[in-house]
Amino acid sequence: PIEFEDKSTPAVFGGYVDTYTIAQAVTDEATKPIHYEARQAMLDLPDDKLPVVDEEFEDVTEGEEEASKHRLKSRWAGLEAMVGTEERIGKVAADLVDHWERRLEAMDGKAMVVAMSRRIAVELYEAIRKLRPDWHSDDEGAGVMKVIMTGSASDPAHFQPHVRSKVKLKAIERRFKDPADPLKI
Repeated sequence: PIEFEDKSTPAVFGGYVDTYTIAQAVTDEATKPIHYEARQAMLDLPDDKLPVVDEEFEDVTEGEEEASKHRLKSRWAGLEAMVGTEERIGKVAADLVDHWERRLEAMDGKAMVVAMSRRIAVELYEAIRKLRPDWHSDDEGAGVMKVIMTGSASDPAHFQPHVRSKVKLKAIERRFKDPADPLKI
């Protein structure tokens, strides 16, 4: 379904014949229940490290001209730098490990963590690895956690262990979907 000012799926194709919600899919056992728990890692930075975030940031959209896109890139880079400080990544890693281990005491399951950028994803992985080295494995078929991201040979060297072929990505996907597989995060 698309619903924009100038585009509308129902306007083009007519009313919906049927709808199928996530709740119905869970009831039908077509999907597993989704448990979302928001976590907060405050940006507790000294003023000298806190970049100025432009108030117009929310107003910038995809349809902007090149100059606007350049400004958006600059703002995104500033926000990414603020969110991805070493101190904050360390706090997020510690909170994730603590929360995950307490959660496993109550119920088994798997977790998906979404990062703002590939750099933050890799650095978060490394921060968690320092806290729980046994969760890491260089072997694609082993380990409790993996990073899934796009990449290329021109990416930095520390990104390369996380850049995988489509075949390897599919293998990790199968591992993640298998409840008995040790891949959990």
